Amino acid sequence: MLAVASLYYMRKTPLTSNLIDISSWGYQLQNLNLAEIRDVQLDLLVIDHADDRGQAWSSEVIDQLKTNPDGSHRLLLAYLSIGEAERYRSYWEASWDKAPPVWLGNENPNWQGNYAVDYANDELQRLIFGQKEALLDVIINQGFDGVYLDRVDAYYGLGLERRSEMITFVAELSSYARSIHPDFLVIQQNAEELLTDASHRETVDGLAKEDLLFNVRNAGEENPPSMIIASTRFIDLIAQEHKPVLVVEYDLNQDQAEKASRAINELGYTLALANRRLSSTPAQAGGMR
Repeated sequence: MLAVASLYYMRKTPLTSNLIDISSWGYQLQNLNLAEIRDVQLDLLVIDHADDRGQAWSSEVIDQLKTNPDGSHRLLLAYLSIGEAERYRSYWEASWDKAPPVWLGNENPNWQGNYAVDYANDELQRLIFGQKEALLDVIINQGFDGVYLDRVDAYYGLGLERRSEMITFVAELSSYARSIHPDFLVIQQNAEELLTDASHRETVDGLAKEDLLFNVRNAGEENPPSMIIASTRFIDLIAQEHKPVLVVEYDLNQDQAEKASRAINELGYTLALANRRLSSTPAQAGGMR
């Protein structure tokens, strides 16, 4: 059993969401095989809004992916990075290689084709939402149930002002989406420290956390109990409001996966297992193929 099990305070009952009753979820951004994914029973699925060629999925495909094999509704969220720009997106202009816009920063050394941005910049934000070709607007028109926001943690190390700017950005994005689709969902990945802001918790419908139990220090290594406890204290601020908490752990062996499953169940969250490239079809109940 993971060390956190003995250190973390015990709950009388698991925390579940009365907003979205999720007991299983999957996460895949590359190599999506439509025939395979349709056959997987999941309460929630996160995919990219476009295929590997950058072509947005049709509304017909989205409708198909929102139905489970047993006929029940599967919540379908579109991945949306708001703290980095991605070279492979429809908004990217070739001219930026020689004359980048003022809001475009350095390439992420760990993810080729991803670039830091000034996320408070109006021009950058218009690429994300508020006009016909903006990513969020395309996603809404495709028929997704919501978005899965990545790189919300882009403010890390930049000071309180940049943190506040990210909170404002997420709030404006969420408000805009719900002005079009009142039931549109916004799930935030990481940056759980923002949950100390009550107004921010009202903005998002749930939280997803990467590497809660493993891999922060070294691949395959358990995270220190103190790190896990620090994160879960933030995360529980939203769990206690009966909003879902999704956890994804990457590249675990069978023994690690079983330990993670027991620990996440004890915490009252919902686990998915995936490879780091998010390129494998999720298995039933959030497993990994």
